[in-house]
Amino acid sequence: AEVVSRRKGENRAHPGKAVKEEVAPSHLSTDLKQVLAMKPEGRSKWLAKAVQQAHPQDGRLSPKSIYDIIAHAKFANDLSEKVGQRMYRVLHANLSLFSTKQQKFLEKECALAKQFA
Repeated sequence: AEVVSRRKGENRAHPGKAVKEEVAPSHLSTDLKQVLAMKPEGRSKWLAKAVQQAHPQDGRLSPKSIYDIIAHAKFANDLSEKVGQRMYRVLHANLSLFSTKQQKFLEKECALAKQFA
């Protein structure tokens, strides 16, 4: 029997050169209707993933697309105290993603801040 090995990850055309990894596109929805249709727990998970993917190191989502959803009046609808406070903590910890004007709004005036800050 002949033994054959298959090596993965090595670029055969240029041995020794690293294979460039491409940034995977985000599978997180930034459609307002889809996000608002989620259950409160789902919106909480969405927010956590969205701010993670909006960080400059990741760059899969733009902070503006997330802001447009968070700033919507219905984003904080039907949230329990526990889920609402968790979402506000996640948002507050990642305020640096947004512009100064957006930060002021998200900190004090958005529905999430009014209910759970």
